[in-house]
Amino acid sequence: MPEVSDLSDKDLTGVDLRGADLSGANLSGADLSGADLTLADLSSANLERANLSSANLERANLKYANLSGAHLERANLKLADLERADLKLADLNCAKLTGATLTGATLTGATLTSATVSRADLKFTNLSGADLTLADFTGANLRSADLTGADLKFANLSRANLSNAKLELADLKFAKLTGADLNDAKLELADLTRANLTGADLTEATLTYATTGDADFTGATCPSGKTATGNPATCPVDSSTSQKIALVSRLMKR
Repeated sequence: MPEVSDLSDKDLTGVDLRGADLSGANLSGADLSGADLTLADLSSANLERANLSSANLERANLKYANLSGAHLERANLKLADLERADLKLADLNCAKLTGATLTGATLTGATLTSATVSRADLKFTNLSGADLTLADFTGANLRSADLTGADLKFANLSRANLSNAKLELADLKFAKLTGADLNDAKLELADLTRANLTGADLTEATLTYATTGDADFTGATCPSGKTATGNPATCPVDSSTSQKIALVSRLMKR
């Protein structure tokens, strides 16, 4: 059997690695589809482009792991620790991340369509440009997360903590944000068409040039700190041309 330190490009389909110590191992390009990695230690491991589709990674330690470009479709990552892991361009379609820790992780350009991320800790996580369509973030902690340009159409963000999150240019059409904490969130140029923000807290949030057509703000707290009014209830949006030009210029310089 090859040394644990170098398992790159190996066929490990369906292998039983429960509780295995693979910390720092090179598993780049390895096929671990359907493998059982429950409670395995994969901290600082190199899993770049690895195939982990349908793998069981429940409670696994993936701190600082390199999972860029990895295939994690339908993988079980419940309660896994992915603190500061690199998941850019990873495919997590339909993955289960309930209760997982992703604090400070990088998921730029990643795909999480229909993924379950409820009650997960995503503080300071970078999800810019990620595809989060139909993902379930119920009760998730996304405080100070970067969701710039993310696709959140039909996503469920009920009771999620999005305080101080960056949501500029995010697509939130038909998203469910009932009871969400959007205190001080940056929603400039975001698309909230037909989003459900019932009971959401948008105190001091920035909605400059956001699209809010047919969005439901019933019982929501507007950026001014006042409860949304009107029938249907709405929150005022700053849509001056000068503000838009300045905003677009600033975002393009990032």
